Amino acid sequence: MTEYYHLSDIDYRNILCFVEHIGNHTELFHEQIQVSLSKIWGYHHTVFWVTDDAGNLSCPHLHRIQDKVIYDYMANYEELDFLHPKKHLNKLPEQKVFFIDDTFSFNLFEKNKYFSGFIKKHQYSDEMVVNFTYQKKLIGTLGLLRPKGELSFDLRDVKRFEVLSTFISQKIFSRMVLENIEYEKRLLEAYADKSHLGLIILNQAFRVLYHNSSAKEITADILSNENEKTIDFFVKKYLLNQETANLGFIKTLFSPSYQRYQIHLVPDLNPKSKFLKEPVFLVHLKPENSGILLKPTVDYDFPNLTSREMEICHLVGKGYTNSEIAEQLFISINTVKRHIQNIYKKLDVKNRTGLLNRLDRF
Repeated sequence: MTEYYHLSDIDYRNILCFVEHIGNHTELFHEQIQVSLSKIWGYHHTVFWVTDDAGNLSCPHLHRIQDKVIYDYMANYEELDFLHPKKHLNKLPEQKVFFIDDTFSFNLFEKNKYFSGFIKKHQYSDEMVVNFTYQKKLIGTLGLLRPKGELSFDLRDVKRFEVLSTFISQKIFSRMVLENIEYEKRLLEAYADKSHLGLIILNQAFRVLYHNSSAKEITADILSNENEKTIDFFVKKYLLNQETANLGFIKTLFSPSYQRYQIHLVPDLNPKSKFLKEPVFLVHLKPENSGILLKPTVDYDFPNLTSREMEICHLVGKGYTNSEIAEQLFISINTVKRHIQNIYKKLDVKNRTGLLNRLDRF
């Protein structure tokens, strides 16, 4: 029917103005749409519903409609509404805009209980409904009411919303995606921040997407002797250049206080969460000794040793080989050998056996 009606140039300019007004997402997204419709075209009385696939209405956003009107509608008249989306599901998404003259004659409408009991009772004279769909699924419904004394909705109104509906549908869907992401993120944060285990989520470029509070505390402990103590620096120093990253790995790190942590990097290549839109790496940080420090007493007897040299002394005393020390501290084996030679000089020992004997005295 509406293909025979063409909008004017003014209408199309107003449509472009409307698109510009609601171009940015805001917390008051539905209100932004309703206010723009009111300012540009004078659709002052609207209700924006969240709608599911079955046509159920919920969460009404009202513009210049009193709460008592919607309470009355939901309690007594919703099932009588000829334009309710449930009654037109078979026509969606091909037809999105419905008004009274498109359903049956206005004279019959005025004799109906819905008109006399609800429309007329609340000083309205006409209604129109716009359903918004995305990928053939119903995602929202806009109800428009005309106050008594104003002109009824006509083909011009229908044509406007036929043009606007696709754009509004895309905006509603984008908003729904953002809200789902925020919801899942809040769930993740609520769960992860209750755990003593650290969690870091990295993208494929090893950029930090998320970390919980435990991860921040653990990495700060591991980096306590570094000038920079951020999680980004921790990733760069201990994770970024790992050749086995794509397969995952488990490592053990000692903080300068000799707290031992297990670092478990897991490639999660098929994330199911909408919050995770790309393959990611999950990094789990686990304290292995429940907060009991392993710091040896030699720290107090060899004050001329650096913190790194003390770490190496501790691992030598535990029986670690040079390659195992390099693996645990994420440094090269040549760096380990250089530190050990410096330790020999400072402690005046000639070899590893002499170092072990020196350590065993304490």
